[in-house]
Amino acid sequence: MKRGYILVVVIIIVMIISILFITQSNLTRDNTSTIVRQEQMAQAHFLSRSAIDLAYSALMSASTTPGYTLKIDLFKINTANVLNEVVNFPEGISNIRVFHDGNFIAIEAVSSITGTNVVSRVVLRINKDNYADYSWD
Repeated sequence: MKRGYILVVVIIIVMIISILFITQSNLTRDNTSTIVRQEQMAQAHFLSRSAIDLAYSALMSASTTPGYTLKIDLFKINTANVLNEVVNFPEGISNIRVFHDGNFIAIEAVSSITGTNVVSRVVLRINKDNYADYSWD
């Protein structure tokens, strides 16, 4: 009778240890997935920021159009002017759009990381009357 009782106790202990192990494995897997997703989201965000930096540098360069000092001045005067570009990075792709937005010139980048469904949208709004006044969305 005691031998049967000890077997039942051992089986219950093994079951409890198994449940704890499975729970810990699931938590570890879920945490790993969350960390990978956060890393991909951060990567997409900074890919968008890099694309905006490229566009901003190009817009702040000297204009070859007579009467305009900087390329960004073309957007200041012509409110219908819109620029769309696609930039391929090793990590993914960014769609850049430069457009007039009220008192601002907006540079928008929508980026995705290759092999994932992660997308990030970042907008830099530059005051058309004071290029030093800008904000990030």
